[in-house]
Amino acid sequence: MTSFLDEDLNFFGQALSQTEQSPRPESFLQKGSLTWAGNNYLLESDYDWEEGQVFLCLYRNRALTLYLACDLLEQEKQLPLAEQVKQTLSRELESLGSAFQLTRLTGKNPIHLNTLGLYFYTKNLWPEARDLLDRALKLKSDYSDAYRNLSNVYLKMGLPQEAVHLLERAVNLNPNFADLHNSLGWVYLECGRHPEARKHLETATRLNPAYQEAFLNLCLSYLQTSNHAQTYQHPSAPEESLDALRQIATQDQELRGILHQISTWEDVSRQYLILKDKQARRDSTNLRALCGLFYLRFQFDRANLKRETMGQSITWLQERLARGYDYADLRNFLGCFHIFLADLTMRDLLTATEGIADQRARRLAKYLKKLSRLSEHACGQLSL
Repeated sequence: MTSFLDEDLNFFGQALSQTEQSPRPESFLQKGSLTWAGNNYLLESDYDWEEGQVFLCLYRNRALTLYLACDLLEQEKQLPLAEQVKQTLSRELESLGSAFQLTRLTGKNPIHLNTLGLYFYTKNLWPEARDLLDRALKLKSDYSDAYRNLSNVYLKMGLPQEAVHLLERAVNLNPNFADLHNSLGWVYLECGRHPEARKHLETATRLNPAYQEAFLNLCLSYLQTSNHAQTYQHPSAPEESLDALRQIATQDQELRGILHQISTWEDVSRQYLILKDKQARRDSTNLRALCGLFYLRFQFDRANLKRETMGQSITWLQERLARGYDYADLRNFLGCFHIFLADLTMRDLLTATEGIADQRARRLAKYLKKLSRLSEHACGQLSL
């Protein structure tokens, strides 16, 4: 017989006493830390039994800034869980430490500063990203990518008006760049300024008639300003939002097949969420940021870059390309990484032959030195 007290203590169908006595999942927690410019950064990695994958936490001065579910290499997934956690922490700590070192090594090149700013943005380190991107814009006042990246940082920091002022200046400098108009339109949406948002989103679609993201943002604007809440039945969708979906459907076969069934505000809203989710899944910002970091590590800190690390980066990028992130700039990075790997391999072979008295080894070392100089020169000519 169950008492009232027992019923009150019932916890999702299981007695509280049973819940408390159930064994706690094994922890493989690993920690690492570093200090830079007066700030302390703590990284923690462990295995999340509920999600079934390794995760990483990043703390800046004891404040949690990032919780990240880690996407391991396929070969790493076969390792014991403790080793998966250990390798994840080691890799992330090495990348973050390298990024901080590169802020000193890259000098005053705005492209390199933008690359590092984007990396810190993906780690939710907003102050670090803001400072680097601001420096990039001071060196190159018409740098469109830096404007967009810095505006995203301001949005994450809860400073939409700063993002508006920044992008308004950027659009004046680059009036024919569709991405800037779309970014400014999105920031206006965040501020509830729909007329200004539509003006710039429509400009973006005129400059780039295949700009799906801009059409999707237009769709959202008309959904947000419709009077659907004042009706009791299923309200019709704003015609402008349907027009935006029709434009997107010209490039989306799945949407094209169901477009005739979409007519109400709820239909369009549901489709907007589906398309927004698909867009988020195709976003390659994190990939580009990490590729850019590897590129800079080779160019400016080659002596400390291990050949095995570069080989892993190639495997990692190949796996992402195979999953659908098959973009031209990522393919370009992959080609560069193969060249870098060849250069690092020659470097290590040259080191291995040093001090060997055998005549054939000396001859090999001579040729390797020539190849190394040629390779280093070729790598130096590569640019982002």
